[in-house]
Amino acid sequence: MDNHTLENGCTFLAVTGGSYGGWAKALDPVTAIKDAVRNGGSQDAQNGVAVMVLYGPSDTLNCGAMGGFNYETTPEGKPTPIGLFFCKGRSIQPMKKGDLGPDHPDHEKWMKDTSSDIEEDVAWWVKNNENEANQ
Repeated sequence: MDNHTLENGCTFLAVTGGSYGGWAKALDPVTAIKDAVRNGGSQDAQNGVAVMVLYGPSDTLNCGAMGGFNYETTPEGKPTPIGLFFCKGRSIQPMKKGDLGPDHPDHEKWMKDTSSDIEEDVAWWVKNNENEANQ
């Protein structure tokens, strides 16, 4: 077991949306957020940055090549969205409408959209794998 994987094999992944972006895995969401912001650069922390947090299997939940996140699209491998947070200075708060401009989603919209996207991906995987098993 490494320094970011819980005994159940899961981790918290935080990914920033800053200029260069940063990401981190940790045993808890607050540490993941702080480390991702630090990895993204101090300029983001001063001006404010969005950080998405997910919980899931450490071996398959990862930061994507161009930001975002990747996961195994199976019922066992799907992550759980924890939230979208606005981090500025030492403050970590759920993202509110207007924190990063009028077009940026708030915490509730991000949670709804991300949960829905994950559920659709897993449902597609289940359907396709049931079809293959029945052939």
